[in-house]
Amino acid sequence: MRYGVVGAGALGLTVALRLAERGHDVTVLERDPVPGGLAGSYEQAWSFAAPFAQPIVTPAFARSIPGFDTPVAGLYVANMFQVYPYDRGQNYSIQLAERLVGHLEG
Repeated sequence: MRYGVVGAGALGLTVALRLAERGHDVTVLERDPVPGGLAGSYEQAWSFAAPFAQPIVTPAFARSIPGFDTPVAGLYVANMFQVYPYDRGQNYSIQLAERLVGHLEG
């Protein structure tokens, strides 16, 4: 099976790696000149400040998070929005990637 992964952050790279390990043909598309998402853009510093923050949400918010499937056949969506209620750290990117690969292989 052939897959295209948009985004070379921790989530996208993990999905691509896991699919390739299972013998699938994978192409990764990234807009930035280096892979790694936010981690690829860090410079040596003691702190990192982003111009955005994790939203404040209610416990019922989790029910409104969409799954991986979309109305377009063969198109799946996974992004850091889907790791709620966890912090948006790299461990959760990898956990989400593992869930998506499991979903794709059904």
